[in-house]
Amino acid sequence: MLIPSILGGLASVGIGFFLKKAYENDYRYQITDREFLVTAAVVFFVASPVTAWVGYNMAIQANVTYQETWSGWELRAVKDITECTRDGFCHYEYDCDPYTVTVERDGKEVEETRYHQCPYLSQEWSFTLSTTAGDVLIASHQAPPNPQNYRYRAWVPVPSHIPSGIPDSWTEARQRIEAGTPCLASN
Repeated sequence: MLIPSILGGLASVGIGFFLKKAYENDYRYQITDREFLVTAAVVFFVASPVTAWVGYNMAIQANVTYQETWSGWELRAVKDITECTRDGFCHYEYDCDPYTVTVERDGKEVEETRYHQCPYLSQEWSFTLSTTAGDVLIASHQAPPNPQNYRYRAWVPVPSHIPSGIPDSWTEARQRIEAGTPCLASN
């Protein structure tokens, strides 16, 4: 972080010095020595280090970092089936079955309507590829193929935006593993 700060400061001061010399005969844009030195000091000792520090921390927070990948062999193609229930652990849900609760608001007890969470589907599928370097998630919270056959409630249709089916990459990996020809995978 120190080197980018120094390089940025030197570049800024160098550009400033070039502009000072370029406009020293033009009274409208002329920069005095005092103005140049104060501005150069602020840029070099304040603006450049702050910019480098903020940029470095933003990069880390945005996960713009190097991710090391280790090659490994495919071991298993795993399909996890989650059985969905009301107020359960499925991803795609809607408000259903209202009920009232008594809550205190501004010193008064009032009745408030709340809702249970009902899943659209009776099952959600997740697909993982286990390798010698660790597990690789291919897809999660997928609807089974032909999702309308897996409705949690028969009268509530499954929205079309929910991804469904078995991912091709998972199927291909399963076929390679079953044939005894797994390939290298990266985590």
